[in-house]
Amino acid sequence: MDDKRIEKKLKDTFNTEVPDVLTKIKASPEFRVPLKEKGFSLRNILNKRLIVSLSSLFVVVILLFAVIGRSNYIVASTVTLELNPSIEIYLNKNDYVIKVVALNDDGEEVIEKDIKYRGLSIDDALVIIVERLNELGYVVDTTDENNIILVSVNSDNEAIKARLQNKFATQLQMELSKYNNSHWVFNSDDFQLTDEQLRFVKNNDLLSKYSFAKIALAYRINSLEPDYTLATLSRMSIRNLYDLYIALENPDNLPQKNQMPPSRNNNQNESYSGGDLNIGF
Repeated sequence: MDDKRIEKKLKDTFNTEVPDVLTKIKASPEFRVPLKEKGFSLRNILNKRLIVSLSSLFVVVILLFAVIGRSNYIVASTVTLELNPSIEIYLNKNDYVIKVVALNDDGEEVIEKDIKYRGLSIDDALVIIVERLNELGYVVDTTDENNIILVSVNSDNEAIKARLQNKFATQLQMELSKYNNSHWVFNSDDFQLTDEQLRFVKNNDLLSKYSFAKIALAYRINSLEPDYTLATLSRMSIRNLYDLYIALENPDNLPQKNQMPPSRNNNQNESYSGGDLNIGF
């Protein structure tokens, strides 16, 4: 028998007689090939650093938005609107409304609970407020009365204060002009009061019932005509206080008098009864 035939016969015998152990081992469910351990890699380090950096950036962005959101509700100024309804508007540094509150019962009626003022611009808020004033009859269309709004701005920043005084006057004049009647918006800073008189107004007991703007106007009228006491004047409407004010004030202190509606003084004594203690300097 030649060598090739012998070799073939041995292979056939080996394949038949020797079991395929390796194939059985691999087929077993317990067989696992261990994972190759990862060695030191610059790429792995860079990936980890990237994940940490992105996580940190995400946290910083969240904190930044939280700070910005909170700063939008920090009060930078307050503005009081006096008609008889007395309303106070709280604004942030960007002149957006934080909240609107009533300072008397009439004001409560004006600022409906269902209206969400937060986040509104000054223009949008005033459109709503003046419309409510009209609906409730505080804006008149008769020729024997003026529509008068007294504005008082309070802010530690003089630039913000000046900007808001102008903005409220302009927007309120525009809103009142829709109702086709004489109207005026004036500012409590326009009254000729000394620093001593202002301190007196700020410490007056009447501020527990009435706004600073109204008492400041009442005090100016009292200083021009002492027969009208602060207690009497504080009970009068803003439009009647306006009539008294422009009738008594020196025209030199009213640079815009030519544009201001004339006094409708037929009702200016509506609440005067006399006999009240005169408070003044």
